[in-house]
Amino acid sequence: FSINSVYVGVTGVHISARVNHSNVSISPPRYEITGQDRGRAISICSKVDLPDDQEVIHTVPRAYVVDGQRGILNPVGMSATRLEVGTNIITGSVTALKNVIKSFTTAGIEVTDLVLECLASSYAVLTESEKSGAILLDMGGGTTDVAIFRNQALLDTFCLPVGGNHITNDISIGLRIPLEEAERVKIEHGRVDKEDIDPADFFEIKDNWGESKAVLTSFLAGIIEIRVREILNLIKREIEREGPLDFLPRVVVTGGSSLLRGVVELSGEVFDMPSRIGVPLRVSGLVDRVTQPIYATGVGLLTYGRNHQLEVESRRREEPLLSFLVNRVRNWFSGLRMSSERGGPNW
Repeated sequence: FSINSVYVGVTGVHISARVNHSNVSISPPRYEITGQDRGRAISICSKVDLPDDQEVIHTVPRAYVVDGQRGILNPVGMSATRLEVGTNIITGSVTALKNVIKSFTTAGIEVTDLVLECLASSYAVLTESEKSGAILLDMGGGTTDVAIFRNQALLDTFCLPVGGNHITNDISIGLRIPLEEAERVKIEHGRVDKEDIDPADFFEIKDNWGESKAVLTSFLAGIIEIRVREILNLIKREIEREGPLDFLPRVVVTGGSSLLRGVVELSGEVFDMPSRIGVPLRVSGLVDRVTQPIYATGVGLLTYGRNHQLEVESRRREEPLLSFLVNRVRNWFSGLRMSSERGGPNW
């Protein structure tokens, strides 16, 4: 089969988030909020003044206010005269995003949409209850992406330029072995729970000169634990800059580096809250192959793409009905005008 279009995940320190608000009036005579009213409010929010080197990737609703009533998750169908929305505007570097798109178009593949990777991962690994309050850590190779959810909405997101590749580099330096060997050691023997390791447990490695030597597993765990703890503390401090963690009851850790034994327990210790590993949920078919944290973003992109296509199809179905109603109203007013010009109707 051939691939013609794709949804592409993006991440990096060039990604940033800002809050914006907008409001719209609801048209008479029904004063009932429609999907188009909601879309109009969100669209207005996305029109923000940005530096020339930044562009909008997502406009993510945080919460709605209906005639002063706050905390509304879905306003469609509610009666109101005014709808307000608060959104997270996710932006990224124009050049970085263009280069991502160009790499696909050069290969003859159309980019349907760019998707923030940690947002995509949330579609795959978070339960509905966790979206009411959770910290999602997506620990990749070059970065660690953080998404904070509250009240079923993305509250904040940021990216740290440190991840599994830095752990590999630490192992390479600490054990004086090539990067390729360090990556193998990390995958096969990597863990951070050094207190649970038999002090006599060891494994063999090939050093920079090709000679074999034994390394204590606890020594390796000490190297990894220092880096992982540093990453987690950096994340905690960044979140606490915006306020206390009291409203966030859980940490969900996903991505390749979450496979290191003891990472979930260490994250629970650092954040002082329950923690679990995030694997793709609600997956059918090749379950054993894709229900691993390394596939969280990929499965999330598929879920995001499916939802996006369903929304597009729904709007297409709504548009003919809306056009029909508009034409009926237009014809009705036209009939009234013609009747008035003839001297009024004969009752």
